[in-house]
Amino acid sequence: MTRLRLSLLGPFRLEADSEIALPSRKAQALLAYLALPAGRRHRRDKLASLLWADRGDPAARHNLRMALSQIAKAVRPGAQDAAAMITSADQIAVDPAAFDVDAARLEGLVADGSPEALLKAVELCHGDLLDGLNLQAEPFEEWLTVQRSRFHELAIRGHRLLLDHQISCDGTEAAIITALRLLALDATDEDAHRKLMRLYVAQGRKDAALRQFQICADTLQRELGLAPDAETRALHRSIAQARTDADAPHASAVNLRPDAALQSGRRRAVDAALAEMPDLSDRPAIAVLPFVNISGDPEQEYFADGLTEDVITDLSRVSALFVVARNTVYTYKGRAVEVRQAARELGVGHILEGSVRKVGDRLRITVQLVDGRTGGHLWADRYDRGIDDILALQDEISQSVVGALKVKLLPEERALIASRPTSNPEAYRYYLMGRSFFLRSGWGERALRVARQMFVRAAAIDPDYARAYSGIANSDCYLMCMGDLTVSFQDILENSERALALDPTLAEAHATKGLALYTAGRHGEATVALGQALRLGPDLFEAHFFAARNFRAQGRYRESVALFECAADLQPDDFRALGLAVNAYRSLGDREGMRSAARRCLERVEAEVAVHPDNAGALAFGAMMLAELGERARAETWAARTAALDPLDSITGYNLACAYVGIGRLETAMERLERVYADPPFRHRAHVEWMKKDSSLDPLHDYPPYQALVARLDAEIAQDA
Repeated sequence: MTRLRLSLLGPFRLEADSEIALPSRKAQALLAYLALPAGRRHRRDKLASLLWADRGDPAARHNLRMALSQIAKAVRPGAQDAAAMITSADQIAVDPAAFDVDAARLEGLVADGSPEALLKAVELCHGDLLDGLNLQAEPFEEWLTVQRSRFHELAIRGHRLLLDHQISCDGTEAAIITALRLLALDATDEDAHRKLMRLYVAQGRKDAALRQFQICADTLQRELGLAPDAETRALHRSIAQARTDADAPHASAVNLRPDAALQSGRRRAVDAALAEMPDLSDRPAIAVLPFVNISGDPEQEYFADGLTEDVITDLSRVSALFVVARNTVYTYKGRAVEVRQAARELGVGHILEGSVRKVGDRLRITVQLVDGRTGGHLWADRYDRGIDDILALQDEISQSVVGALKVKLLPEERALIASRPTSNPEAYRYYLMGRSFFLRSGWGERALRVARQMFVRAAAIDPDYARAYSGIANSDCYLMCMGDLTVSFQDILENSERALALDPTLAEAHATKGLALYTAGRHGEATVALGQALRLGPDLFEAHFFAARNFRAQGRYRESVALFECAADLQPDDFRALGLAVNAYRSLGDREGMRSAARRCLERVEAEVAVHPDNAGALAFGAMMLAELGERARAETWAARTAALDPLDSITGYNLACAYVGIGRLETAMERLERVYADPPFRHRAHVEWMKKDSSLDPLHDYPPYQALVARLDAEIAQDA
């Protein structure tokens, strides 16, 4: 019997031979409820009230019948050997034999407890249950809250059991990844922090162990108001003493450079902000620190980030204020910050900070404006609103800050603050979710598809939402690069042009158009579009990242390095920009710059893999960076993990080939390249030209199989032309 694959851990996904789309979010919610566990019978009246309690009994039952009909119609082709739904006059169930449900498998694997079962269990943990599926249906939301908590605890338990097994078997590298993933699930697990510190010491990475102690201390203070316990402090002292003893002849050098890369990056950002600051004697200077998400749900982070960015944008429109740029203040994200110290570092007199709690369709936002010299409050407020009030609430916050600072607005500035890219709060929420998935995608196909779905939904709700069309085009560009044959260059360009027609000043849309033109190999036109994006969006990550790639493809390495470094500063958790900067530095013969970028890239990759250990794109980047840094054994391990995930997208396959070149396994690298360039989109001229200029592949240039591949691709391109 053909079984349908139902993924509930993370975004909802239903598949047979290909993905099966259900026509509504409530149909998805209904199928998920029936499948946990599959086979359990439910009364029709209970199901109707679960999702449609606000409609009245006749309407609720009608909606239930419609949803069941939609599900049955959608799954029928994928469940060819039997009916997937079991129905009677009063009860409904799904056939457990028809569905393979990842959440049910997780329960069984953790209960099994064997090392093999636990490895499979942690691979299933792609996020919270039904990530992003939040409905305005109170009975369902109550059920979902309980189930999310249950599966979250189950994921934590599976990671703890696996970590203990890996430590007992001396699997240091694998154990580090598991420990990082565990801490992503429960950042306050002090025992996991200690185990990770010991694992770092076992690798000889004492500085990493000491950094982990600081992360532990900051997290416990921020989340629980506690200090590390005696055992953790004693472990920290012993590691610090061991490092001091080992490095005694070079103590002064060691003491000068704790977290040197991190501190220098933050210092560069602060220095850049200070260099741009005009004479502030006659106008207030303010920094908006990243709002803190206190929802207890890390997936709501997108909401807090979106609110922060929009308040920064609003205040930046006021000519009588100096506002520190987003990329500078985001170096403080996730840190316990003393307001007066932050004000001194940023050179401002005022700090705006706040927190966001989102539960269901309700928001609680607390905001306070603080005098950076005294730490005293100039203004504070708390807002308890429905989520549909978010756009008006942003206006209130910005206007209140302006009023508290006794700043006068020009008429056109008042109009700008009141204007919004969309007036529809639901479209705005979908856009924020899409942007969150897009920025953390790491060229991962699944995250990109989720991002695209969110952007499409935003555009469907508000057909005049320019940013939504720009997001669709961005996602499609990456998907096309990864070999998705359903995406066309013309569609990408049309969505870019539609966004520009709606808002000609939208930097994101110019950047998207530039990316589309670059992807098509039209570098000159791309340079013009991306130059406009850089002028309109000097703080826009995509503008810098896409422009850097366009210059890199043309062999203009110095320009590309500067833009890649700027992009990395603008998006502190992105590893791609630094990874590509490594390539450009190598092409320039700048070994010191190359190694510095590789170290910083690896730190970001490790953070990404800790949260998403199955991100093949990140693992491939990590393998390349480890090879650059001479850590061949770890590079081999990471490359093997990437290959084991069997990445289907061409970008990851190409990067894996580069990693194998760095390790010295040229034959394996050529096998990967042959697979990559069997993909029709990767035979495009732009991709082949990139390969020819890619300094990562220099050791292959005299290798006959590589020369044969280049000759074949050149001939195919000439024939297509």
